[in-house]
Amino acid sequence: MLKYWYLFNEDNDNNNVAIAQSPGDKTLVDWTKDIISLREIPFEFSVESDKLLEDYLADDLGVPLMSERLMKIISKYLTGKEGLRWYNALVNYGDKKIIYYVPSFKEDLDVLNHETSLFNKETGGLIKASFSFNKINQFAFFPLPQIDIKLPFRLGLIVSDDIKKDIIKGKLTGVNFSKVSIIQECQ
Repeated sequence: MLKYWYLFNEDNDNNNVAIAQSPGDKTLVDWTKDIISLREIPFEFSVESDKLLEDYLADDLGVPLMSERLMKIISKYLTGKEGLRWYNALVNYGDKKIIYYVPSFKEDLDVLNHETSLFNKETGGLIKASFSFNKINQFAFFPLPQIDIKLPFRLGLIVSDDIKKDIIKGKLTGVNFSKVSIIQECQ
């Protein structure tokens, strides 16, 4: 059976690792209307020039900022069925402007096993995801469905084992993995 992994930035205490800062004190929810209407990220992130940039750059909004190397690894495995669009995000780093890429999915994909996933009985929000192997085996990269809130960028991204292996082989930085729960249904 194929393995899948959540993709995330690890919280660490390394003061030398960069965290991109958005301007002002807006949250991703505050920026959502502008991002959706403009179909672009209407601001630039900033990173202190004495910090190390990573391939999966942490930021104060939870936007999945990916280097060109990470974006290319993921893109290599896309089928076109994902409904994915890459946004450009400018990161000011000293006197340089570096382009990072942010995946945005047009809609939620039907990937959950609804019998084994755990939902909030009052709100219907997803508490614990369990994925259907029969539904995800056609994808190498997809988001955790957003049942209760719609944001322009997904906070839970899932990659196949092949993508994970390429990320490790390429020695990309800032990328961590956590195993995904998959249910193999009988056909």
